Amino acid sequence: MNTAAENLQAMRELLSDPYKWAKGALVAVTEDQRDVRFCLVGSRFYAYQTLDDLRDEDDKCFYEFVEEDGGEESHLTNDDPACQILAEVILEQYPEKFERMKNPDVFELITHFNDPESTKHDDLMRVLDKAVVKASEQI
Repeated sequence: MNTAAENLQAMRELLSDPYKWAKGALVAVTEDQRDVRFCLVGSRFYAYQTLDDLRDEDDKCFYEFVEEDGGEESHLTNDDPACQILAEVILEQYPEKFERMKNPDVFELITHFNDPESTKHDDLMRVLDKAVVKASEQI
């Protein structure tokens, strides 16, 4: 079973290269279509796919499929341990970014941290480093 720490470490490894980080999109393909970039939530999808061989059947996924308007859509859930820890660390490190938000959910916190121009790659790595440590301490 892959743990929150393993997922966060996979996210950290991917996003350690600033050119792999995206803002405003889960996944972004460069104009020349030679490279793919991920936002924090997109990197979670990447980690889920990458660690697929380690996943138990009982592992909860962080998204679910829901029937809507005659079709099936995937929706992010708030019960993914890796994303919960990430959101906690973001709130601890950058509370001022969320003062005006009322009851944001996990993915709103992550997105509102990732996407603004004021968030730099160093901020991203600081949050991921602290999240990996926090998740490792919970094992």
